[in-house]
Amino acid sequence: MIAEAKKRHQSVSQSIVYVDVGVNEYVTADEVEYPTSRSYRKSERQLCRAQQALARKTKGSKNRAKTKSKVAIIHTRTANIRRDWLRKMTTDLAKSYSLIATEDLNVNGIGDEPPPDKVHQRRLLC
Repeated sequence: MIAEAKKRHQSVSQSIVYVDVGVNEYVTADEVEYPTSRSYRKSERQLCRAQQALARKTKGSKNRAKTKSKVAIIHTRTANIRRDWLRKMTTDLAKSYSLIATEDLNVNGIGDEPPPDKVHQRRLLC
């Protein structure tokens, strides 16, 4: 994945890249996509299963405490994998391009609906 991006950028020197945070791909740099690693996706699936198992345990039980520690270990591993991937990706971008531009976008607020206007609120009350 990152090796493929390196091959594409070896011919490019002193160039500018625009980095965009995507929905399907974590980062898209102009025409090169940087997908998340397979180990990260696997770790996320493990975390999901462990959290489901934790939810089924009885509160205060020893089995719940053991499962809770397993969830914490998987959280730590997932964070380490994500941090490693981010460092590798940013290092690759920094070596490949002389200028990196990003957008200042509130990604968390994209899906939120705008507040209703007063006319719409009046219709809801009637």
